[in-house]
Amino acid sequence: MPTDGAELEAALGAAAGGGGQPVDVLRLLPQARVWVVGSRETPPAGPGEGGSVEQSLRLLLTRVGNTTILAVFTSQALLEAHAEAHQRWLALPAGDVMAGAPPGVEVVVNPGTPHSYRLDRTQVEQLARHRSPAADASSTSVAPEGDEVFLGLPAQRPDQLLDALADHLRSEPSIWRAYSAQIYRRADGRPPHPLVGIELDAGGDTPAVMESAAAVARRHSELPVDLIVADGGSLARWLTTNGEPFFDRGVTS
Repeated sequence: MPTDGAELEAALGAAAGGGGQPVDVLRLLPQARVWVVGSRETPPAGPGEGGSVEQSLRLLLTRVGNTTILAVFTSQALLEAHAEAHQRWLALPAGDVMAGAPPGVEVVVNPGTPHSYRLDRTQVEQLARHRSPAADASSTSVAPEGDEVFLGLPAQRPDQLLDALADHLRSEPSIWRAYSAQIYRRADGRPPHPLVGIELDAGGDTPAVMESAAAVARRHSELPVDLIVADGGSLARWLTTNGEPFFDRGVTS
C-alpha cells in the first residue's frame, strides 16, 4: 500500500531534527512516491535485436567532492521549487528510483528544506531491493478497486499523435483544452500508452466528440490511446494537474 505523504514528511522531519529514528524513514520510503529530475531512455537495439527493450532512468546527479548526490522530493511542489522550469521530471516509487540510480550514489531527500534527510550508499542499496515489479511508467497510485495504475509523462513525447489531435480539436468548438500523459494498468496487460483528457463545454455532444477524437488517435498511434473526459474525476484531476497541456482554445500559436 502506498505510503501516506504526511506520515513520511513527519518521519523525515523527526529524523532530521533528531527526534525520530532513521528506521522509520527506511520503513516508509519504499512504498512512497517521490519526484526526481530526470527522464526515461530506451537504449538503441543492437543488430538483429527485436521486441521490447527495458527503459533506463537518466537522473540528474550532482558531484560534491568525491560523492555523487541524487536529489529526490516527496512532493511535486517541492521539486518545482528547486528544479529549473525546463527540466523534465518523473514521479516514481522510491524503490524504483534507487534501483535506477548509478552504483555508489547517495540520496538526499528534500534538500534545502527543514525535512532534508541523507541516505548513505548502504541505505540506497537496501531501498533498491524494493523496486516495483512493473516500473515502466512514471508514477504510481492505486485505484479504489485495487487495480494498480501507473501515471506519468512519457520519456518520448508522442508528437505525431498530439499534433494530429490538436489540429482536429481546433475544429471542435465545444472543446476548450486537452492534456496528455502516459498510463499503465497492470491488470489489463497492455503496455504503457498515451492517456488524453479533453475538457468540453457542458452543452457539447460528448459521445460524438470523443468518438471523432478516438478515430484520429487510432490513425496516428501504434499504441492504444485512452481518451477520457476531463470532468473532475480523480484520474482527470491528476491529468489536468500533472499532464502536458497540448491544446488550449484560449491560446493562439
